[in-house]
Amino acid sequence: MGDPRRARQGAANTGISSSGRTMGGLLAWLAHVAWFLCDDAFISFRYARNLLEGHGLVFNPGEYVEGYSNFLWTLELALLWALSGLRPEQVAPWLSVACTVGTITAAALRTEHLGGGSAVLQRIEAGSHSSTTLPPPTSTFPPETILATV
Repeated sequence: MGDPRRARQGAANTGISSSGRTMGGLLAWLAHVAWFLCDDAFISFRYARNLLEGHGLVFNPGEYVEGYSNFLWTLELALLWALSGLRPEQVAPWLSVACTVGTITAAALRTEHLGGGSAVLQRIEAGSHSSTTLPPPTSTFPPETILATV
């Protein structure tokens, strides 16, 4: 006869991987149906471009007006553009996906760390913690919200 604790642990691991597959499928579906770039995202893209071109964080060179509401997101896009050569409209949706996956992973790990309750309740709690990034996970608006949840 096997150790009952080991059997329960194996069942729990299967449940976690099953919920992980379910969540991954849900995210893939949402990414497919909701893949878009909001027009407001292009404000940050222009600030990032002007920063890379040496004009600073400005919308129009020579006009020093702060017109973005997402400083860190704009800097990240500029950095990724400088390092990879990929334009923000190519990188931003994928960065949003990474933030969404990071948020869900962090919520799941936190829920697992806190323990208590059934495995089903823990998955529901992890989902509720990460729900701010789910609809839709790949939108680039509001980017500061998606980034801040991680």
